[in-house]
Amino acid sequence: MRRLAPVGVTFSGLDAGRDVDGWPARIDEVEGLHMANATARAVLHLLGVPERDDGDLIGQIPIQRLRSALLGARARLRRDPAAYTIAGEVIHGPPRAEPDGSILLRPVRLVSCGVDEWRLAARLDLMEQLVSNLVACGATHVSWA
Repeated sequence: MRRLAPVGVTFSGLDAGRDVDGWPARIDEVEGLHMANATARAVLHLLGVPERDDGDLIGQIPIQRLRSALLGARARLRRDPAAYTIAGEVIHGPPRAEPDGSILLRPVRLVSCGVDEWRLAARLDLMEQLVSNLVACGATHVSWA
């Protein structure tokens, strides 16, 4: 059976000073920030986080490094928004018969809304707010999965 990729990524805080079974403790006092995969990939690219070899959207970054990366991300988005945006698209499936006997020649299989400049700027604002809230709770890292 083929494993389906999750449709989203959640960014949350970790405290390396608190240990839970050998792993940094998760900060539960602050609600995580959820993004669609395409948006999260674009935000991570804007932040300068290298993509994993396997393409999975899993990782962590020290919170102070993320704060610095947010400043650079805003500048990169202003300078060249087209390098980070993704056009929306509609993917059609093969023709199929309907119960009433009609045939759909181009049934819609997937609608991707894309990622525009406004959405990326809004997500950077939310990421900055998340970081501020996590710092107030003692977080040392931000993780995503």
